[in-house]
Amino acid sequence: MLKKHKKIIGLWIVMLLIGCSHQHPICVKEGRQFCVSDGNFTYREYDYYERALSCMEGGCYQYALNDLDKAVSKRPYDKRKAKTYGIHFKDYFPHREKGLIYFLTGNYDLAQKELELSLSHERSEKALLYLDKVRRHLLEQDAKTVSVPQITIKNPADNEIWTRDMPVMISGIAEDPHYVSEIISAGKPILLERSGNESDQRIEFKDSFVLNEGTHNISITARNLMDGISSYPITIHVDRTGPVIVLESIESDMLQGYVYDESGEIFLTINSKKIDIPKGKEAAFSFSPVPDTQHITLIAKDKLGNETKADLTPRPPSLKGKGENSPLRFGFAELVSDMKPFAKAESPEIFTDDMPDGKTVFSEILSVKGQVKSRNKLEAVFINDTRISDKGGLFVSFNHPVPLKLGENQIRIRTMDSAGKESIRKLFVIREIPEPLKLRYRCMVIPQPFQMYSYDPAGSGDIDATKSKFQHLLSDKLMTGSRFQISSEQSTISSVMRLLLSGIIHKTKDGIELSTRITDMQTSEVLGNPDAYRENGMPVETMFSELAEKIHKAFPLVRGKITHKNGEKMFAAADGDIKMKWLLVIGSDTRFAGHARIDEKITGGNYRIKFINSGQSAIGDWVITQ
Repeated sequence: MLKKHKKIIGLWIVMLLIGCSHQHPICVKEGRQFCVSDGNFTYREYDYYERALSCMEGGCYQYALNDLDKAVSKRPYDKRKAKTYGIHFKDYFPHREKGLIYFLTGNYDLAQKELELSLSHERSEKALLYLDKVRRHLLEQDAKTVSVPQITIKNPADNEIWTRDMPVMISGIAEDPHYVSEIISAGKPILLERSGNESDQRIEFKDSFVLNEGTHNISITARNLMDGISSYPITIHVDRTGPVIVLESIESDMLQGYVYDESGEIFLTINSKKIDIPKGKEAAFSFSPVPDTQHITLIAKDKLGNETKADLTPRPPSLKGKGENSPLRFGFAELVSDMKPFAKAESPEIFTDDMPDGKTVFSEILSVKGQVKSRNKLEAVFINDTRISDKGGLFVSFNHPVPLKLGENQIRIRTMDSAGKESIRKLFVIREIPEPLKLRYRCMVIPQPFQMYSYDPAGSGDIDATKSKFQHLLSDKLMTGSRFQISSEQSTISSVMRLLLSGIIHKTKDGIELSTRITDMQTSEVLGNPDAYRENGMPVETMFSELAEKIHKAFPLVRGKITHKNGEKMFAAADGDIKMKWLLVIGSDTRFAGHARIDEKITGGNYRIKFINSGQSAIGDWVITQ
């Protein structure tokens, strides 16, 4: 009996020793206890991991390393939202935290190894930030000459870009053996998709600019980890204006004039015949029509494809006022005589081509096309405050873009001649947003209350106030650009695909990490886990701007148009990549037709799409990601 009791007592002692082997002294700093676990310690990997984080808060790094090693022995891979018990998930980054400890204690070789290992398992901004710091220390130890990044821009020649695009896209590559840490475009940092491996020495980037007509000077700046900086200046000429056509002389056997365009490269045809003119901003031309010429059509194009058309078509005197179409033939002499009556007007006359005066338009830019005719030499032609011609003739034809603001817009065409006569014509248009682009058709994002973790409860501060502030900051940043609807209501219309946005705030003595989870509420599929990290003392507002930019980048607003139909099948071309599962909005400028999805990706930005509910579409209808 005594022997049996001795065995039981011995077993208790062994179990006690085993239990104690997993314990280590509590770390006390400034009267606070660290290296403590929350709840029961069950000797699982997450218990060791959480206790290690508590040790790190107190600066008890050796204790923390011991626990992190035990955690790695049980689960070797870093993972966001790792399963802990039951249906509970938490972030688990033992290699990253080991790398941080080695960095803080000056063991940079081991820090680099652990941080790179963590990034090979799961990308995180916190690991990237400290890996940059580690790499910098290692580079400084090598005492090599500081290099400067090499920047290559893909599209311009001689640092100049001529474009008519809206927006204007710039893409390129920044390279440096000391790693590219930052790229700034026109004074604004570009969000870099860095990986933490050698690819960070060569980073591709792109940026877009909404630019008005004119010349814009911007600079692309790249910085490496050793603060080596280089800049690449770019001059962007935004040209959406067609060449100006000026007729100086209209005689019975000769048409003379010149064309003008800022691009310095103009192509001219008269009645479909190419006219050879010299290169330059201004080029003179002359044209001798055959005697039975019934009309003259001049088309001037610049190197970007901007086009201006001047159509001179006379009407026989017997048919004037009775319609433009006539089966009778008439010649160039009639054209000359028909032009002369316009010269009898006291003031210059202004004509516009099919302008939506008093109507609603749905484009951001309106091309104002027309002609000005005068009996005297025209001195200048203005559209709003822009002078489009300062060397006049008797006839000026123009095609000029005018940016429109939402609501009412006034367009003012003004001209004056050498006799001091002035004419003004005013046009009024109303700009509205196309129906499918309105905010009510955008995807609904429902932010959930953030969870907050602090491994030093005494230093966590006002948790509720911090959570509320962060929630407001992220929602505010997400609403920029009218990309998402933001709602706190769970009971929204079921037909609208919703994204559930949940977040976790990890607050430590070193910084604040915000990791998010984006879930499709209809399929329960996790669509992304964007994160951000800032060291203490850095403004947290920039963290939320970065996080919102990542979410916008993950769910871009892609626009397209239906190009053709084949029975019930619709085909569309878009200006970006559309994911197969994304919901699409179909409709014209004035109506919503229904929701659709990609049925098949064809080539490039071309897709076959189909309605997911009943709907009718037409060629030219919008196709927009919800």
